[in-house]
Amino acid sequence: MVHEDRERAQSVGDTTPSYPPVLRHHTDGRHIVDEQGRPLLLHGRLGSKVVCDRCGCPTQVAICPSCHCLLPQGVEDGALSVAVVGARNSGKTVFLSQLDWQLMHTVPERFGVAVDYPGGTAGLASKLQEYRKKMTDGQRQLPEQTRVEGNRGQAPAVYRWDWGPARKRHASRVISIYDTPGEAVATLQRTTELGHLRAADAVVLVIDPFSLSENRELAREKGIDPGSETLANDVLDGLIGSLRYDDQNVGKGKLLTTPLAIAVTKMDAFWSQFPEGSPLRTTGEAVPYFDEEDSKSVHDFVLSQLQAWGGANLTNKIAANFKTFRYFAVSALGDEPSYRDGRLTGTVSPTRVVDPVLWILSGDRKFLPTDSSQSGS
Repeated sequence: MVHEDRERAQSVGDTTPSYPPVLRHHTDGRHIVDEQGRPLLLHGRLGSKVVCDRCGCPTQVAICPSCHCLLPQGVEDGALSVAVVGARNSGKTVFLSQLDWQLMHTVPERFGVAVDYPGGTAGLASKLQEYRKKMTDGQRQLPEQTRVEGNRGQAPAVYRWDWGPARKRHASRVISIYDTPGEAVATLQRTTELGHLRAADAVVLVIDPFSLSENRELAREKGIDPGSETLANDVLDGLIGSLRYDDQNVGKGKLLTTPLAIAVTKMDAFWSQFPEGSPLRTTGEAVPYFDEEDSKSVHDFVLSQLQAWGGANLTNKIAANFKTFRYFAVSALGDEPSYRDGRLTGTVSPTRVVDPVLWILSGDRKFLPTDSSQSGS
């Protein structure tokens, strides 16, 4: 039997009747609800069955825990929902556009895998391709700002990573990526409406270095509006508050278990400030595994740099709330654009854009190998 799915209607604007999600319930049959009275989902590993709370029978289909879209058959190893959060002007949309390109074009060659859009190009993925086209064709125009409404009415960008039959276990993964504007996260009231954020398996927090106190004057000189000096902290506070509402994240006073990747964007504007030999001046090697040693070196340098730029409150808050986190240095364009008129000045050549997602995949039941000895297994 099919029903109208309210969560799906709110997430992706689709009111077509669909298979209902399985909800959590108490032993007496009452549904477990959130602070607004909305039932919470019962999560099960993709490929395994859970017992329906309505009829008591095992389920036969799998849906995305965030937007309730049907997931493609044949992908039995797992699904991964990643929420990408960033304040206005953080470079999040450009980052996502280049991430889409990297996942579809450079990742398959680097890792020897097949990556596709299960069900075809739609939702966020379609928009990201439009943005990239505007950046690389004659217009050379930067994307417009994400609407504050976020992804409501828009399906996520969904990718299927398939190792193929050569790999005996953990052969595939469905990766759903959601675009979440920081303004929708900056207040606790707004974050409770973002079901995809609360159900995310991992979060990528996009930080604009120009928003930090030591870089704000430089931003103005370049024609950049650094925005509110407190917005980055407000976004982080809202993110933490939202994740703590989900009872699968441990309660008050405990560290959050959701992995957090912090992607510091626009690093091309600061390369000349970094000393020779700094990992922030390198692009990393295109090895067929996640280079954990290189990633840790970047993490240490980015952490110290954020603190030098006046971001100690951010870094301290992250350490005080998250069990697992990693800092990344990202240049989505490879060269500074003309910020005053929003146009590109050079060839688009992104560096380290895919690293945050690779780190998340490496920690997801070791789906992605972390050294050369495992890369062929």
